[in-house]
Amino acid sequence: MDVLKDSFDNVKIKAGMPTNIPEKKLRNYFAPTLVIACEKDCFFPAKKVIQRAHRIFSNCRTVELKESGHLHILPQTEKERIIEFLRKG
Repeated sequence: MDVLKDSFDNVKIKAGMPTNIPEKKLRNYFAPTLVIACEKDCFFPAKKVIQRAHRIFSNCRTVELKESGHLHILPQTEKERIIEFLRKG
């Protein structure tokens, strides 16, 4: 618990998705994109992630996992949703 507390107290995290590619470059990306975000993610909250995803990806589908946090294990239904997305594009 001490390590976790120290992480929250001393580590600065840029809460955005994705952070390693400039938005300007992503506006030229037209492939189907699926963004899955968790409602209660303390680092990348779905509310912000989904809003930004729609702003920068022209062909974007989003899913918000309600009542889920940062270290969430995907249930089978969500795994199937990902597989279906990959099949259809």
